[in-house]
Amino acid sequence: MIRVPLIVAARSAAVDRHSNLLSIFEILETFTPTGFPTFIPSLVVVVMTYREESDDREMVVEFSARLGQNTLSKGKAHIDFQNGLGNRNVIFLNNLLIHAPGELVFAIKYPCGIEAEYSLIVSPTQQEMDFQPHESNQGSAC
Repeated sequence: MIRVPLIVAARSAAVDRHSNLLSIFEILETFTPTGFPTFIPSLVVVVMTYREESDDREMVVEFSARLGQNTLSKGKAHIDFQNGLGNRNVIFLNNLLIHAPGELVFAIKYPCGIEAEYSLIVSPTQQEMDFQPHESNQGSAC
């Protein structure tokens, strides 16, 4: 049975050459652009997957990024557990175009039917949040 204990989006990730430890930098929880449309110049989605001995050693998974009903990016990734039971993938996304506020969902689907998701909130722009309709004052001198 496949298990996915971690899926997260961040600004970047790095694997130390000597210790083979993974570091994740600036986990993305919300994104507030200055206007729409906009883009996220670069981000990574880190996925840790564990298998049991009876599961396939190699598999192809489907990855997608969507905002509401709009698919922003999708593709396939090859996972090779080699001789182990654990695997970590770092998926790099560049220039992800964001058209509107909403829930940005990163999803991975395994051939066995298991799915894992991470979501972050794309907030309205600061100008949209600050906007208050002005009530007119009839008969004022201004």
